[in-house]
Amino acid sequence: DLTLKEKLMILDWRNSDNIRKWMHSQDEISIEGHVNFIDDLLFSKDRQYMVVKRDSNYFGVVYFNKIDFNRKQCYFGLYANPFNKIGGVGKTLQEVGVKYIFDLLKLKKIKLEVFKINIRAINLYKKFNFIEMNEKTVNGRKVNCMEFKRWTNCLILFLLKVNGTLNDSRLDIDRSIKEQFNLLRVVGNEEYPAFFEINGHKYLLKIENFYTEWDLCINQPKLYQS
Repeated sequence: DLTLKEKLMILDWRNSDNIRKWMHSQDEISIEGHVNFIDDLLFSKDRQYMVVKRDSNYFGVVYFNKIDFNRKQCYFGLYANPFNKIGGVGKTLQEVGVKYIFDLLKLKKIKLEVFKINIRAINLYKKFNFIEMNEKTVNGRKVNCMEFKRWTNCLILFLLKVNGTLNDSRLDIDRSIKEQFNLLRVVGNEEYPAFFEINGHKYLLKIENFYTEWDLCINQPKLYQS
């Protein structure tokens, strides 16, 4: 649950020029409209918004729209706290959002939309293996539609990069983990697991991201306590 002070803080973020310019709707939001929107989230089945913070540092907001548990997909977005410049905050918000979608919501596909001129955001999403699917126009501005389907995108990108076969999930026991980190990022534990071979035996490795515990103020306090 958010305090009134936190709700007003987020409204200041959302109404700042640096955030509004990247939104489909660039109108300023009223206090009443903002508070009512947050209160309505308690009853929403297809929308969730989360404030991400660690200790007393507020990193930003991640949000999930059009959550479809039947089709195992949702739309994803984020924006950073514009008044507290923290290095790598975009990457942090992205990691929290993707972790939440795949591991807690148990979805398999993430969709997002980003203005074509927002090169910085597009490059961030591509680092997380989002793929550009198509383009559309919203209010006269070009928008890139991107998707990330768990493991599938990683496999496609991996095969494109190495131009090899599925056997390329093999690890070289004579090379360091750091040297093979890009491979470890794209293997799939179920479909295409990382493995190495030694003394005539094959050993599979299960690879998972490790996340520190984040303070997440969201509209489902049973999952995370604020």
